[in-house]
Amino acid sequence: MRLSHIVPNCILEDVDNYQDFVTADIRLVRHKAYKAYLEKTEKPIVLNAIHGKNPKRILKVADAIGAVDVVLPCAMMDRDETVKRVLSVLEQNDAGYDPNRFKFIIVPQGKDLDDFHKCVDDLSIVIMTNAVKGVGIECRSIVKTVDPHDSSGAYDIRPSVVQRLKSSKIMNGKEIHIIEVDNRGGREIAEYRYVTQVTSVMTAAAYMTGSNGFQLGIPTKGRAAMSSMDFMIDSSWEFDPKAEVSEDDKALIVSNINVINGLR
Repeated sequence: MRLSHIVPNCILEDVDNYQDFVTADIRLVRHKAYKAYLEKTEKPIVLNAIHGKNPKRILKVADAIGAVDVVLPCAMMDRDETVKRVLSVLEQNDAGYDPNRFKFIIVPQGKDLDDFHKCVDDLSIVIMTNAVKGVGIECRSIVKTVDPHDSSGAYDIRPSVVQRLKSSKIMNGKEIHIIEVDNRGGREIAEYRYVTQVTSVMTAAAYMTGSNGFQLGIPTKGRAAMSSMDFMIDSSWEFDPKAEVSEDDKALIVSNINVINGLR
């Protein structure tokens, strides 16, 4: 399993040696420090264009930064719009680029688990093409629905999706990628490390824990030990690429990266 750690611009180079590939967020490529880092790194670059909307810009950015893979745009909990956005980028790619230039990762969406799988079915022919590397499952796929085992009504569909995808004929030879793992720390890696189809995880968990003063598995700053399996963050947390990181927090972040890397 390959890992990419999402951190603010000020410590991009500090964590470069601790990851297998770089996640380049299309919203951040205009940042001077971010762009400089992408030009310098020798790690493979994956353009995360989940939030992208302009097919021409997505492909232009991917080409400019030397991305090998592109995570295609989607619309949260909206199956039809997701299908539309995926096809628009692939059609633009066929019209203007070498068809072998990029490999694409499709991120299905739906208002519930059945709708999510309908999205996969709608895109099945595309998923089976050589241009598509695999299917991505992202952290926003925590569908607000009725779950008898969860009184909050927040039902995480990802485990069910992984189980169904890994046995699907559509996924013959394709990979599963866990995208933007923000809210469950190392639990994602621990859950999926024995699923051979899950080949990569993009995670901000090490930064989130470290910047909040937690060292995974060790009591710090008067707090009890925080397990990477149990770490939860407030859903209102926003990632700020311009955030400053103190030397103490940097040490915690790097320590937490080592813990998470050890889970795979």
